Amino acid sequence: MFPTLPPSTYRRRRWIAAGVGGAVLAGGMAYLAVGPLGGSGHFSCPRVIGGAAPPSPRADPYAGPGPHPAELHVLEPDEDGRYLRLEDDTALPPEWRPEEGERPRLVVCRYLAEVGPTVTECDYAPLGGGRASPVPLVDATYAFRVYAAHTGALVASFGLPGTEGECPSQIPESSTRLERTVAPDEMADRLRPVVEADV
Repeated sequence: MFPTLPPSTYRRRRWIAAGVGGAVLAGGMAYLAVGPLGGSGHFSCPRVIGGAAPPSPRADPYAGPGPHPAELHVLEPDEDGRYLRLEDDTALPPEWRPEEGERPRLVVCRYLAEVGPTVTECDYAPLGGGRASPVPLVDATYAFRVYAAHTGALVASFGLPGTEGECPSQIPESSTRLERTVAPDEMADRLRPVVEADV
């Protein structure tokens, strides 16, 4: 259902700004490669969609009344077609996120599963000056796999299309495309029965 994407240029730390009139974001964007481990440092999303996830025995079991602390990991394929985790996303509702020092009971792994046709093109120029060049913004489909961190058991899976996306003010210089992303409300609606369940 979710084909593996062909190898693509991976995002790096050099940035280019949007075309004329584009503001430059302070700090970095959430697209820096940081390896396969989760943000908690204790759970690894599988590097292939549907792969086995190792247990994290130090995490609390997925049991008892909800909501259960959950963490979202964003993954994209590397040059070999295997998935690496990018910096963790904060698109989950605040009340679902682990408190400081708390480990997640659920880990949501979001995979970029398929890319579609170009929606629009975004013009970017190097921050130091130079000619602007277009980068396509494309349709995308995402595969979600939700794991119980304590056991590594798969507890839910679903797919969602990207329905949101505009040309960001700043992107890595090596970017060859941009993808539409999933609306946070749509993602939360699909996750709510799992996160807020009494188990």
